[in-house]
Amino acid sequence: MERLFLVPGNHDIDRSVSPGAWSSLRGCAAQVSGLALSRWWAGGDAPLGVSANWREEVLRRQAAYRTWVATTLDRGALLPAASGHGRLGYRATVRLPGHPFDVHVIGLDSAWLCGDDHDADKLRLTEDQVMRLAGDRRGDPLPGFRLALVHHPPAQLADAGTCVPLLAERVDLLLGGEELPVYEKLGDVRSRAVTLGQIADVLQARGELDEALRIRREEVLPVIEKLGDVRSRAVTLGQIADVLQARGELDEALRIRREEELPVFEKLGDVRSRAITLGKIADILQARGELDEALRIRREEQLPVYEKLGDVRARAITLGKIADVLQARGELDEALRIRREEVLPVFEKLGLKRDLLVGRTNLALLLIRRGNAADPEEARTLLDLALKEAVSLRIPEADQIRLIQQRLGS
Repeated sequence: MERLFLVPGNHDIDRSVSPGAWSSLRGCAAQVSGLALSRWWAGGDAPLGVSANWREEVLRRQAAYRTWVATTLDRGALLPAASGHGRLGYRATVRLPGHPFDVHVIGLDSAWLCGDDHDADKLRLTEDQVMRLAGDRRGDPLPGFRLALVHHPPAQLADAGTCVPLLAERVDLLLGGEELPVYEKLGDVRSRAVTLGQIADVLQARGELDEALRIRREEVLPVIEKLGDVRSRAVTLGQIADVLQARGELDEALRIRREEELPVFEKLGDVRSRAITLGKIADILQARGELDEALRIRREEQLPVYEKLGDVRARAITLGKIADVLQARGELDEALRIRREEVLPVFEKLGLKRDLLVGRTNLALLLIRRGNAADPEEARTLLDLALKEAVSLRIPEADQIRLIQQRLGS
């Protein structure tokens, strides 16, 4: 039984327990800040308009399920009390024979707000559940293989827009309790399309670009268009552009981003998605050698948005992209200043290990290219630090750093 892992679903909720508290909470959840709700559920103060006792009352609706897990299955390790969250989900780490890395099984509770036959679009994972279970103490990805389990598909989550990107950065594989065959049987075309999109993600990561493109163009996009979901259509078109860009079809990727993706986010007033799309446009322009326009976009249209949003990590990453353009234009000293003074200190302060090791490697490469008398020694120091962290995280960048060191003669 020690290799048995499961997560709660809607049928594990006892609707007869605390119906009043559940109804009140679900009724006001849409009006409450998702972050405030997440912090409260993780042990913080109740948001304005929410009764503090609702949390424990709603949790009681899972009591029978949790008792069954602890006593009948003798799997107390799968209960939230033993997790980094304390109220939702769990994380179990195992080492499989013949595999020199840990496997992290992340059980996510998407059922805690279930309660009637109209749960879709009203359920939440919460940002804190994802970050505390799928990341380390700093929120960074865990070393090894990360497998997440969740009962409900992203299409049924009210906070999918926040939680799915966080999971995408921290999880290698996401398995759901209700997947493609069920959607086909029920005629749930949206959820089927979402699952097909996830399959395309896996194929793209494996380098199977043609099949990933076919799925997005022929099976996902027509469904989204038929449903009339303009935002999802723009997101899907952006994913198609990602594949085209990976295949080197830059002109068509650029056309999609400029003509079909960007205008939608502008019309919706989604400033973050607009900034992200502009960044991808700048990537293409830089690849085509249009450095001045790429630099203008990053400085004038991307950077101010992240500064206004207070997103210090996105700002630092954008500054790194600006340094890339300056480096390509031969402005090495300014590129070095940005990386040293404005990028690396942010990653260090935030404890972003992977971003920091990549940033140190990029700075080392820039120093090698400049070639001043003291530059090789500083580059060696940076590469040593980057390699140490990459080995600790067990990520493939370690081999790339070793190759750079060999070329440098470390």
